[in-house]
Amino acid sequence: MIVAIDIGFGDTKVFTPRETFKFPSAIAPVQGLKDDFFSSADIYEYQGRMFVVGEQALMYKNCFCTRSTEFVFRYAPILLYSAVKKLSAIPREVVTGLPLNTFLDRAKRDEFGKKMARLVVNGEVLTFDVSVFAEGHGIFVDYALDEKGEPVDRERIRETALVIDIGFFTVDVLTITQGFPTREGSTTLEGDGISKICERLSDYIQKNYSFTLREQAVKDVLLERKLSIYGSEKDLSGIIEEIVSEYVEWLLQEVQGRWDDFLKRADRLIIAGGGAYYVKEFLPEKYRGFVFIPESPEYSNARGFYKFLRAQKNEKAHSNP
Repeated sequence: MIVAIDIGFGDTKVFTPRETFKFPSAIAPVQGLKDDFFSSADIYEYQGRMFVVGEQALMYKNCFCTRSTEFVFRYAPILLYSAVKKLSAIPREVVTGLPLNTFLDRAKRDEFGKKMARLVVNGEVLTFDVSVFAEGHGIFVDYALDEKGEPVDRERIRETALVIDIGFFTVDVLTITQGFPTREGSTTLEGDGISKICERLSDYIQKNYSFTLREQAVKDVLLERKLSIYGSEKDLSGIIEEIVSEYVEWLLQEVQGRWDDFLKRADRLIIAGGGAYYVKEFLPEKYRGFVFIPESPEYSNARGFYKFLRAQKNEKAHSNP
């Protein structure tokens, strides 16, 4: 069994052909026994400390979330363990990804793969065969291949495309030339993801309601477009539309300014990641027939990681009949 996991700066996305889910990439250290009255089933012992993982961690004042690759490197194993325990069966193979700039550092990529290959949590040892790919590339593979790892059609697999992966904290931009990722023009925009929207929304809530929310809670307000205070709902759809439209305008101007020459000769502009939901509503007319946004775009990387590994297995099977 193969599981694909995309550990993002906002959520951890998990994909198998039968099970797809996500949970916040949030961890909170806790003290006390696991069988304490107030404890949760999602408390794990890792490296001599106890942690709450995911949605429940957001309730703790000392919760910390992913904002750096250092966090990912340190705590990805416990996020993987939490994901695996939610599955109906323990996988033998894990395929995951790293932000583009980190992935291109071979030493860091190898180190990350080793950390994910052997987990020791709650005294339990789990081992996996691990493959690591570049975030953003998974999105193109999701676009070009089906779940069996076969090309959707002969044209897609050879297309030239610009992939924009709008995550919570970063935006990965990947240039694809005739089906292959290229270093030229590919980069990670640090701090330019959906967190920029959340920061402005958080400032608005603090100024108008004297209410301070954690970053992950602001993300929920952004999705629901409303804020609940003392049981009373406040409609924030107007200010959210204004903030989102300004962000999308800025992002598309950034893309046009830096990649317009590439886009003029590209076959497709592919936008995915959780931020794709917001971009879709504000795309300029000239991009509408040119852009591809996949279904459930936040899972596109994870689906692509899975499909890429399947394609590799297909190739090995064909070369060793």
